[in-house]
Amino acid sequence: MIFDEKYILSQNMLNLDVLELLDFKGYPILNVEIDNTGTKYLSYLDSYIDNTIEQRLIIPISDARLDFFKEGSVSLYNIFNSSENKVVYVIQYDANNNQYLRNYLIPLEEFVSINPIEQDYFIQIEVDEVVANQQELVALYATQKGKVILDFYLTSQKIKTSLPPWVFDKFLLQIQNIIGDLLDKTYKALNEKVAYSKIGIASFKVSIEITPDQNNLNLFEDVVEYKRLFKIIDLLNSESKEDLVKVIEGFKDEKFIKSYIQIVKTVIANDANIHATLANPATKETAIADFNKNKAQKIKTVIDEQLPERTDIEEVEGVFLKLDFKVNPPAFIIENDAEEIFKGKVDTSIIDTIKADKVNLTTDKYKFTIKTIHKPETTVSAEQIHRFLMLYNLIS
Repeated sequence: MIFDEKYILSQNMLNLDVLELLDFKGYPILNVEIDNTGTKYLSYLDSYIDNTIEQRLIIPISDARLDFFKEGSVSLYNIFNSSENKVVYVIQYDANNNQYLRNYLIPLEEFVSINPIEQDYFIQIEVDEVVANQQELVALYATQKGKVILDFYLTSQKIKTSLPPWVFDKFLLQIQNIIGDLLDKTYKALNEKVAYSKIGIASFKVSIEITPDQNNLNLFEDVVEYKRLFKIIDLLNSESKEDLVKVIEGFKDEKFIKSYIQIVKTVIANDANIHATLANPATKETAIADFNKNKAQKIKTVIDEQLPERTDIEEVEGVFLKLDFKVNPPAFIIENDAEEIFKGKVDTSIIDTIKADKVNLTTDKYKFTIKTIHKPETTVSAEQIHRFLMLYNLIS
């Protein structure tokens, strides 16, 4: 449809992010979008211009009218014919380079006479349908961005028109900690690799964009970040001890348990629901997880019944900082080449040897064999880590 040039705008008046996908048939036909003030809009794909440029019809919509529409009580045609601010926005958008081309502001009385929407266009949204549509949207978004997308949608009766601090401190920050653990990235390195977009209020929605290390995404190659972050999907889908023990094997240590427990307790305290979607930019493959209060209570019981402790044996090179023979068994402090500090007890099998040895603290370099016993954190007790020096050899 061609619109009169007298309605063209000199600049784009709307800066919108997709909040919810209502209709998807190979591409997003009908979206709920949101601006930076929290106002919601219905965005309808009217047509493609030259096969590349989307022409979308957009109107602001209140929650009450949106719910009325979702229930199937009114057609899209009539919703647009009764725009609440008496205008309809028309935006022509080139999705290939993320560029707005033309923007129109059509008075409602003019639009009603040319409304191109089919008069029998009704929808009736079911929860499963929303989830399926959201998967399609996240997959498409991942491919367009060339990034692994981890999309979260969190709802709670305690979230109304603004986001309370716990959403960030006890959910989003904890998710970031888990991502850092899985990708083996420091906080600084993670900030260079991870971006956040499409943050919505009232119900909290955020898309986490992870830039893959490889430059060219090949359909037949593994996207390492996707494979590693799949553990988050497994974590949120866990309901039994067997599930959780299996997931733990994908983490380098139990630090993530602290963040996971915080999420579990937050979901229970706020009767929250989390829907997560992970999308592979190379294959459009998606994986989903749903985590609610019922699942959280089950997994809390598993954690409090004590997950099995884990024993790791590692070799590090470094120096002795301290040996304390006044305690039984003797204690040690070691600093490795990466300036990490290891504290623990000397194993009984080498106590006599280390007492007789002439150890030069801070100067002589050794190869140390250290056994670490991890006792996972529970919702009522902190994680316990016990280290034992099993062997040491002077490096010449």
